[in-house]
Amino acid sequence: MIENKQIPSAGINLKGNLYYNPEWCDKLNDKQLRGLLCHEILHLALQHIPRCAERNQLLWNIVCDLKVNIEIEHDSDIQLPPKAIVPDQYGDSYSFSGGKITNVSEKSAENCYTIIRKLMKKPPESHKDLIIGGPGSDGKSDKDLEKIGIKPVNAKEAGVLARGWQSRVYSASQTAKGDMPAGVARELFKLEHSEIAWNQIMKQRLRKLSVKHTWKKPSKRYLPFYFPGRAKNEGIKIVAAIDTSGSMSQEDISKAVSELYGLMRTFQFLELWITDCDAEVYNAKKVRQTDLASLLLKGGGGTDFRPVFNWIKKEHRDDIDSLCFFTDLYGDFPSKKPPYETFWITDTQDYKVPFGRKLLLGQNN
Repeated sequence: MIENKQIPSAGINLKGNLYYNPEWCDKLNDKQLRGLLCHEILHLALQHIPRCAERNQLLWNIVCDLKVNIEIEHDSDIQLPPKAIVPDQYGDSYSFSGGKITNVSEKSAENCYTIIRKLMKKPPESHKDLIIGGPGSDGKSDKDLEKIGIKPVNAKEAGVLARGWQSRVYSASQTAKGDMPAGVARELFKLEHSEIAWNQIMKQRLRKLSVKHTWKKPSKRYLPFYFPGRAKNEGIKIVAAIDTSGSMSQEDISKAVSELYGLMRTFQFLELWITDCDAEVYNAKKVRQTDLASLLLKGGGGTDFRPVFNWIKKEHRDDIDSLCFFTDLYGDFPSKKPPYETFWITDTQDYKVPFGRKLLLGQNN
């Protein structure tokens, strides 16, 4: 717990440092202070900081506060501080400018975020208590955090810390089974049995591919013994196919382009080829990150996945790292598995693919 008069109320980071403004805390009673501690600890337990990823940090903080506070309200021994984000009175819903989230306790934070992102006209006035940093939209940059006396957490450190919290929380949840609030137990169960977001799987893969071992550059770690060093791997080729058939909505297509933009922003060494397709291939071309904003996609007919695989064989001789196919899966598949990795990125859950790996796009919203 670290005193910090430069923040308006309180907040927690991935290191488990709870920063608080003493002048604000002095106005809280004992029950509200206990509620504050419980609120911040639940943010860590439910992995709200690493789950933010590249989302708008203000909107993500709102839905995470909502998920945490709906549990705290059920405990008569603690209270929430004033102006906390809470569900509608005597209900399991949350009304905001532009819409409403129903059955909050049954929805994941990601589901709630998707609803708020689409419908909220004006974010409520609230102080963020998830100290994330980085260049996230509406979030403080690392330099901003340093200015107010908070040491930022870098990406490498964040990964280690997130895994550490995950391990601790899993051990604690196993020990406390049958002796914790039902809502918290339900949230932890979802985390322990959740699908990994598709872009996290791709990022793990690309981080491994981004570095290669080379004998041209010896490893300084083992000198004077000569071992291969590490060098950046340039030009990893990925093909992204976007299903633009009649069964795909404009929202589905826009979502696919947005996901690719985030991937290219993180891994600028990618050689990305994009094609739109229904029963045939259109506008297959190599793109830069700046090209995605003005991408014009054609289609609207039936769905046949085979032309994309044929195009990759003809134009690239199957020499690519992977194919990311954004689709609802309603189409004709090739009879043979290709020699490269295939990822079917979709919102359709109850459908098995004949080869490759199906990744749920909805997990990432």
